[in-house]
Amino acid sequence: MYFNQLASAMLTTLQSLTNDSILIYDNSSKVDFETMPDTTILVFTTNQIISTMTNISEQQIKFFILEEDKNRVDQRERFDNCEDLMFQLADELYRYYKLEAIGYTKLGNISLAKEKEEKANRIHKELKEVHQRFSRIDTTDKSDICTTTKL
Repeated sequence: MYFNQLASAMLTTLQSLTNDSILIYDNSSKVDFETMPDTTILVFTTNQIISTMTNISEQQIKFFILEEDKNRVDQRERFDNCEDLMFQLADELYRYYKLEAIGYTKLGNISLAKEKEEKANRIHKELKEVHQRFSRIDTTDKSDICTTTKL
């Protein structure tokens, strides 16, 4: 997957906010979904990589695709640029932390709920700062920065 500078900075920021829960593989054959924890897995990739993936288990996996065919772009699961794909990752992480906060509140663990709520709120704040830093850069530049499959 080819990322421009803005998308790469967005991914780096999201990684730093999520305690390395974002895994990056540069070879889809190394991904063994069966050995991953029994949780929801979000896969951000391209059609070419999906076609080579094997050993996908029955656990809940959501795919988000950087789509080359503009007619298939729906801005929900298929995106035509890396920035939108990274914003989708941010939205998914935000929802995950919000759900965790609700769960901890129901269990009476208010301090952990507050921590998850703060993490959720930092995601969009930090990405906004990254976006503002790059606002002077032409984000239509699609130069190759990163050639890894993002999971």
